[in-house]
Amino acid sequence: MFNDYIFILERQAAVPFMTTYSLMMKPQAFPEYVINSESFYYWLSGHYNVHMHRVPAAKIPFQRVATFQRYGEGQSQCYHKLCKSPDSDNSNLLPSMSQC
Repeated sequence: MFNDYIFILERQAAVPFMTTYSLMMKPQAFPEYVINSESFYYWLSGHYNVHMHRVPAAKIPFQRVATFQRYGEGQSQCYHKLCKSPDSDNSNLLPSMSQC
């Protein structure tokens, strides 16, 4: 599963959110309604009393880039998924890189 979100955490939230892999490997540790990453993070934030705040994607400007290699050629990169936030100006894009 791929996530289209990131977390910027304060110190008190770092421990539960940075140990999610070990928690996910113990499904008996969380309720049955946790069936995907969204419900897992919802449960995790409530369980550890972490308050989430949503921010527009343009406030954290980054683009997902894929790296690939074709037989006999070197590595290339392309934009895997462009930001579609309504307030994004795409000024951080490199004009020489294409979209995959």
